[in-house]
Amino acid sequence: MKRAFQCSLVCSVSLLLSPACFGQTIKVRVVDCSKGRPLARQRVSLHLLYDKTTHASMSKSTILHLETDLNGEAPFSLPEPPPARLIADVDLSSRLWNCDRFVLVSTQDVVQNGSVVAKACEEETRSKASVKPQPGEILFLALPPTWWQRLLYPLTKD
Repeated sequence: MKRAFQCSLVCSVSLLLSPACFGQTIKVRVVDCSKGRPLARQRVSLHLLYDKTTHASMSKSTILHLETDLNGEAPFSLPEPPPARLIADVDLSSRLWNCDRFVLVSTQDVVQNGSVVAKACEEETRSKASVKPQPGEILFLALPPTWWQRLLYPLTKD
């Protein structure tokens, strides 16, 4: 009995530590901060920025592209070695959404704490939506356009 418990404990710890042994996954999530609803089918790019100390073949930036799923998520698998910094860029389907479109973050900060991009969202709107970034996640919070922005948009369109 004791031996079975030790074996299951070792297996559990191994499973918990296995993501650290293999390539990390960074999730970019896009959410309507007024209602907390995910924004599906939004184009997301992740720029992998390496510093000068990494291998010569990794010294240039690499750009990965995905589209958010029905949960507003786009999961990116990072190569080994992981980049020092990331630029996450969201291209919202409508130009009317109020949202910061990109962010430069440290890979280590995102993996440990997550990151939220919410300049357009006021604090009370953010708390109403009750969305918070998870470790390994870059969260973009966007506000939908106001009625007058939708009304005036055809007049300002190129």
